[in-house]
Amino acid sequence: QFHSQINSSNLSIMNSILCATILLSLMYVSSSSRVSKRILRPKRDWELDTEAMIKQNPFKIKPDQLIERCKQVIDNEIGLKNADDLSDDFIFQFPIIGPLSKSEYLKAVKSFEIRNAFPDLNYGYHHFRIDPFETNRVWATASFIGTNTGTSPLGSATNKVVETPPQAISFTFNEDGKLCKFTGGYVMDKTLGNSGGLGGVFGLFYGIGKPLPFPEAKPWTPSIQFRIFNYFGTLLQKVSK
Repeated sequence: QFHSQINSSNLSIMNSILCATILLSLMYVSSSSRVSKRILRPKRDWELDTEAMIKQNPFKIKPDQLIERCKQVIDNEIGLKNADDLSDDFIFQFPIIGPLSKSEYLKAVKSFEIRNAFPDLNYGYHHFRIDPFETNRVWATASFIGTNTGTSPLGSATNKVVETPPQAISFTFNEDGKLCKFTGGYVMDKTLGNSGGLGGVFGLFYGIGKPLPFPEAKPWTPSIQFRIFNYFGTLLQKVSK
């Protein structure tokens, strides 16, 4: 009976998590205003005319003002200094972690104590631009660099300098200027930096030799199936010559 109660409790928790994840996903899908029509430049049929696309689907907040608003949110450490910068239906989505709600995101970010571990951390944000498909979305590139001179939940300082590869980051806003979706950690060139090709928090902790204890927080390694696929692919190429 005791084990039955535990299993029932675990099942209830899993169902709650699943329902919450589905709900967050549906909330984002229903609020998306992504444009499907593409406007191409006359000279090259593979190049989008981003300026024309932005004009055909104007957002309430003008492009320059939206980028400035985005930078203000970053100044406030994306909700950590001012939680009101985030909308009530805010979603955090990184490659492995997410979707997280506003409260889940704030709790998770604070628990890592990144600023304690890397007091001089610089996110290196640059190349801010408006998404021509979703004109309420700002894209930027980031490349973290910092020195682990402080303590963190993973232990004492190592004094190691960590630099992550450039990562794609995006900030989606509602008409009230509140951040409703934050994505990032999508590495653009894993050969750069010394974080094992990882972005975000995973890259910082791997770079100081203290990776989080699961495979996703470590550099990618090919699966057995993928290696077998490559082996036979190479073999077939040799035979066909």
